Amino acid sequence: PAAKAGIRTGDIVVSVDDKGITDTTTMLNAIAALAPGTKVKIKLVRGGQEFDSVVTVATRPQPRREPQTP
Repeated sequence: PAAKAGIRTGDIVVSVDDKGITDTTTMLNAIAALAPGTKVKIKLVRGGQEFDSVVTVATRPQPRREPQTP
């Protein structure tokens, strides 16, 4: 969902739905509190420039489990 909204690796999220973001945990909690399918405005900083992007929240994929070797 982030890539579809134009968010790139290295972008700094400064707000989610106009709520300030101070760290990764705050960002993850803010997004996790939103229902899948919700559209939310994300304010980002990239290369010193601020801009907004609208993201549609999706269900977080299950983590991949690596096969265990004996």
